[in-house]
Amino acid sequence: MKRFFIGCLFLFFSFGVFAQDDSGETGYEYKESFAERLFVGGNLAFSFSNTGSFINISPYVGYRITDEFSVGPGLIYQYSSFRNRTTGNTTSYSLYGGNFFARYVFMEYVILQATYEFINYPLALSEYGASLNDRDTENYLYVGGGLQYPLTDGVWISVLVAYDVLYQPRKFNPHGRNPVYFVGFNVGL
Repeated sequence: MKRFFIGCLFLFFSFGVFAQDDSGETGYEYKESFAERLFVGGNLAFSFSNTGSFINISPYVGYRITDEFSVGPGLIYQYSSFRNRTTGNTTSYSLYGGNFFARYVFMEYVILQATYEFINYPLALSEYGASLNDRDTENYLYVGGGLQYPLTDGVWISVLVAYDVLYQPRKFNPHGRNPVYFVGFNVGL
């Protein structure tokens, strides 16, 4: 019975999709394969203030669920520096983590995006007396919008401005204050 059910499902999903256009003719509607809906990309984010700065490099893989809506996971690596206001000493460190984004495109060039990030960082950055070897993880949720523009066929550049809606002034935040700017590239596979 299980084999019969799986066989029926296989047959059901293996048939092509047919549609009718305005002229009344029936024809085959092309449906992109899974691989054709994949794209790769990356973001470069930066923030500068009088007490610190950071640079974020975040490659990702995306999947277009529809022509307008896409999702995907990514990796994060950040190099940050922070100046202690009391001592004037500057500490540099690396952060790493991951993210997951959901992006909606409308009017062809306008983007709305939400990105959940988790960042692992040296605990010494948020707790007095902790070592740079001790680490902790924080969560961030960026919501924003921007523009995308095609550079060539299948290659797009995007510029976004986002706000961390989970931002708390006393919580460790390697990005500094809101807003955060993202410049990204997408390349269709």
